[in-house]
Amino acid sequence: MWTIKATFEIRDENQHSNLRQKKGDKLMRIALCDDNEQLRKELSTLLAKIEDWFILYDLEESESGEALIIKHIKNPYNIIFLDIEMDGMSGIETGHAIRKTDKDVIIIFLTSHTQYVFESFTIEAFDYIVKPITAERVRETLGRALRKYKDQHHIISFRWQGTTHSFDISDIVYIEAYHGRVLFRSKDDVQECNGKLEEYERDLRSHGFLRCHRNAIINMRYIKSIEDKAIITTCNRKVEMSARKKQSCLRAYNSYLVKYRV
Repeated sequence: MWTIKATFEIRDENQHSNLRQKKGDKLMRIALCDDNEQLRKELSTLLAKIEDWFILYDLEESESGEALIIKHIKNPYNIIFLDIEMDGMSGIETGHAIRKTDKDVIIIFLTSHTQYVFESFTIEAFDYIVKPITAERVRETLGRALRKYKDQHHIISFRWQGTTHSFDISDIVYIEAYHGRVLFRSKDDVQECNGKLEEYERDLRSHGFLRCHRNAIINMRYIKSIEDKAIITTCNRKVEMSARKKQSCLRAYNSYLVKYRV
């Protein structure tokens, strides 16, 4: 027996996404890093004005990349608004430093000059906002960022040998069928239960998971490369892939990159 529990409820009202946080959920942690105090105040005010449809959040400000990195290591953020042009460590340098330890945090760059946009791609930035910032641009970008977060933070619950186990799908690297059981493999752990991959494939397909073999489903956020007969994960595991599925896997992964990594 298994279920998938959504972290957020989503419904459309007046063509805008309405995301509500359920009671008991953790606060969304958002960072705003810019060496311009006035801009930090401006963006903070914009976020407060759209709080009627936004989830509960904890906003922290940093005036330098160095300060942001220290705070993020201590207590990781979920979303970071990061200015590119700062005194000292630039936003690009800060982003690269953060990516060395955190591949998942959603980074949204702020910039006055579009020539920096191409550099942001190497950090897998979610998006960038060109100054002067507007409420509508912040709303639109943040709405998509929250959808990405929601898609990647659902909980799978199942019972195995009388005990209920739970997995945040963002922690699952891949799922495989093995001797009549289903194994959930994360970076550091493995959980198993009775069942069939098809039962999970139907529900996880819309959350960035890909069926690459009759015995394997992979979380596309962990794909490092796609070879002829295998997919290499970011934790250097090799997941078997059917040769006939290579082209469909490439297409699905490209679509995933377009949707989530702008």
